[in-house]
Amino acid sequence: MSRFGPLLPPGGPRSIVDPTAVDRADRTRDGKGPSFDDILAGRLEAGGRVTLSAHAQQTLAAERIELTPIELDRLGRAMDRIAEAGGREGLLVTDKGAFAVSVPDRTVVSVTAADQMRDTVFTRIDSAVLVDG
Repeated sequence: MSRFGPLLPPGGPRSIVDPTAVDRADRTRDGKGPSFDDILAGRLEAGGRVTLSAHAQQTLAAERIELTPIELDRLGRAMDRIAEAGGREGLLVTDKGAFAVSVPDRTVVSVTAADQMRDTVFTRIDSAVLVDG
């Protein structure tokens, strides 16, 4: 028996970095969160799926606004918060702009670029969330 025998779990070390750790890859695959590989590959399941309407896609392209998987995840989580509060039509405000969303459909209906928000009137909105980015 080595001098570290009593300190290590049965079956020997599982990782050179952390010999007492459980296999973290198994832990992330059971639905408790995305693995690092999934995050790196952009395969995040946002707080639920987020769909962009044709109008929203056109505006994003025209304004040259790109949304990363992490930003889509933040929008999805903000929609979850609105849904929990009973909201149906929301406004999600980020550093890139304002996103008018239909919460039951989980759809971004329209987008207003950040530099155009100051003079814009947002109508048919029952909830708003400031999304950190």
